[in-house]
Amino acid sequence: IIVGDFPSTTDIKENFLHTEPVLVDKQVLVQRKGENVLTDYLQLSNDTIFVVEKSPFINRIHNLSREVGCDTIYVAEQNYSSEQLIMLTATGDIKQCVVNEYLAKSMIKDYPQLDIKTKISFNQFQSWILSPYNADLCDRFNKWIIEIKNSVEYNELYKRYFQSKEYKKRATLNR
Repeated sequence: IIVGDFPSTTDIKENFLHTEPVLVDKQVLVQRKGENVLTDYLQLSNDTIFVVEKSPFINRIHNLSREVGCDTIYVAEQNYSSEQLIMLTATGDIKQCVVNEYLAKSMIKDYPQLDIKTKISFNQFQSWILSPYNADLCDRFNKWIIEIKNSVEYNELYKRYFQSKEYKKRATLNR
């Protein structure tokens, strides 16, 4: 089983089993605030975006390049975590990166010099992925995830991390 930033996309579903979604997220462009802030993904033509090596975001950026009508949005795969890419962007070592919005929102308080307003994708279900040969295990995880999501404990954790005053304040500041 792999737990991480895995959007439930058609490409990934062709090769892996997906559990029930554990949350809904989207991908955002992380860049430094200033005069040259991109406010629309259409402005990414002839630009380079840094992503985690072998990230599922790579396919989204290639699709975005075709949607924009150009094949010139370059992807620079890095052997860093999404958190490290955010820090490299904050320090100016790289121009911009693409990460999940929840992660970007959680880190923006420590890096107020960053802008995370430019959306790169629509909302996407995030799930855990398993080998296509583990259907029984996937079914067991699905039952467990559904059970957990209906529990009081889950609601308390969700409120604590996604509906707290601090989280709402950060989310409002970044709209």
